[in-house]
Parts: sequence; C-alpha cells; structure tokens
Amino acid sequence: MFKRLICFLALISSFVFAAQDDLPRMVDFSELRPCCDFESTTWKTGQLAFNCAPEVGTFLTYLKKAYSINSVVETGTFMGNTTVFLSLLFDDVYTIEIVEKTYNATSGKLKDYPNVQCFLGSSEVVLVDLLPKLKGKRTLFYLDAHWENHWPLRQELIEISKTHHDNCVIVIDDFKVPGRRDIPFDKYKQNECSVDYIKEELKLVFSECEIHYIIPANPMCRAKFVAWPKKWN
Repeated sequence: MFKRLICFLALISSFVFAAQDDLPRMVDFSELRPCCDFESTTWKTGQLAFNCAPEVGTFLTYLKKAYSINSVVETGTFMGNTTVFLSLLFDDVYTIEIVEKTYNATSGKLKDYPNVQCFLGSSEVVLVDLLPKLKGKRTLFYLDAHWENHWPLRQELIEISKTHHDNCVIVIDDFKVPGRRDIPFDKYKQNECSVDYIKEELKLVFSECEIHYIIPANPMCRAKFVAWPKKWN
C-alpha cells in the first residue's frame, strides 16, 4: 500500500506542479479537489502525516525531483507519522525529539525504517553536531519542534545557515499565511510562526529565497511555509 501511495504522489506531483512554469505563491490544495480525491484509500494510507495532510507530500515530491534532494532533517518527531512518510520519499531521514518518553516510544517504531536515524535532545543543540556531517548535501529541513514555551525555531535556522547556506529547502509547519485569517498557526506569547518572526534568520540561510505557502485541503491542518534559494530557479 505504501508503494502505491508513493507512485500516486509522483503522478499527482508531475501533473500538478512539474508542468507549471511559475508556481503560485500560495499552493492551495482545496482548489485542487476537482483533480485530486483526498478521501481516497490511497491518500488515507499516510493520513496522519503533516498534521493529517498527506497531500503536502506531493509538493515535497516535486521539490525532491526538481532540485535533487535526498536528505531530510526533521525537528519534532512526536509520533513519527510524518517521519515514516518522509522515509518513503527520501533516501536519508534524520529526526530529532526532545521528550524522552516520546523518543523511546517512537524510535522503537521507526526501527523498521533503516533509512531513519533518531536523535534525542533539543533540536538546536542536536543540529550543532549533526549538520557538519551533512555539509555539501542538499537537504530539506522540516521544522516542527516549536510548541508552548519551547521555541527553537530561530536558533534552528541559525545553525542551518552555518552549514547549508543557499543549499537547502526550509519547511516550517503550523505557519501564518498572509491574508488568511481562517488558517490557524502556532503562537505562544511573543513567539509565532510567521515571516516577520524569522526574517532576520532567513537572511542568514539564503542570499535570496523563493517563498511559498502550502495550504492543505483542510486548512485546519495548518499551512506549511516553504523556502529555497532563488538561484535554484
């Protein structure tokens, strides 16, 4: 069933994205419903990934193929649903979880996926040791470790900039979409998932970047911010 899902993702990705000369700034999957049945059994194979928005995988499939990306670093493993999905798309997946109880439970489940390496600790600390080993490799970073009073997002980007300047894709979950008040996003006290919040750190990661917002078919599943070097285009 998983193989069927990956083939399906590749087909939809080619149909929806690869044929476009210019990707829209906002990729809204609710507008793709006429050509994509998001209630099909195939989609439901990975239904818990990306905050219950497996269709996001079609865009990541497009990025993998378009920019020859084979490695992924995920911060915030949680139950490993997104991790499993990423392991089916990419050659190497490195995932970081700060909560020891969650790490113990999830890393055991992920032993069935040999291309996944699990790390215990605060993401911005683990990245200090991990990233030099990936230097020179185009890498997709899926950042989802922010929650309540633990908010490593800015420091994660700073660490990424030291080894992957202009050589990565940044994906941030639970992101604020300009002009879309109907879509929830993560915010805690002075911290929030928004461009304004990370704009200085983005300047460290990229000389210039292409920015897109991925909006799931169900907006309550939270939007994803995606950025990559403009010079790749």
